[in-house]
Formats: sequence, C-alpha cells, structure tokens
Amino acid sequence: MQKTQTIENPQTNWEGWVAYLASAINALVEENEGRFSAIEAENSELREEIAELKGRPELTKEAHDRLHREHSREMREKRETEESAPTHPASDPALPQPSTAIEAPPLPEYLQ
Repeated sequence: MQKTQTIENPQTNWEGWVAYLASAINALVEENEGRFSAIEAENSELREEIAELKGRPELTKEAHDRLHREHSREMREKRETEESAPTHPASDPALPQPSTAIEAPPLPEYLQ
C-alpha cells in the first residue's frame, strides 16, 4: 500500500522552491564576484601591457641579430666561467689544502 501525500497548497510549495533556488543562485553569484573582479583586473593589466608593446617599434632584423649575438656571447662566457671553475675545493690552489699525513693517536700502554 503506497502512502500519498496531499499538498494542500501547491502554490506555496513552488514559491518555497523558487525562493530556495533564488537564494542559492545569489550565494553563488556573491562567491564568484570576487573571482570575477580579480580576473577583470588581471585582464585590464594585460590589455595595458599589450597597448604598451604595440606602441614600441618592432625590432629590425639587424637589431634582433645583434641581441641574439649578445645573448649568445653572454651565455658562452657564463658557460666557460662555470667550466673553468674548480669542481672540488682540493683542486683550487687558493684554498687551504688538507694534509695527507694522518696522525694516529698513541697506543695504550697495555698494547705496547
């Protein structure tokens, strides 16, 4: 036997659901307003940056090649400096070198 529930005022029930959904939607909107504001601010900054970049003169091929050569030279010098640097402190003569002789402590009397 099934139980049935009679709704005396179906209009009231729908009004309750509409109010519930409206409050849930409002809560989501409020939650996402902060996110939207942050995204909007970031977009604004990016648009300004793009406008700045568009205002700059484009690099000519010669200027691009010159920048590439300078960068390549800097990277080569950096690599050569790193390769010439000693990899172990013992290989650097400017650093104090550890002694190779090991001094043993004296033997106890019963072992002599």
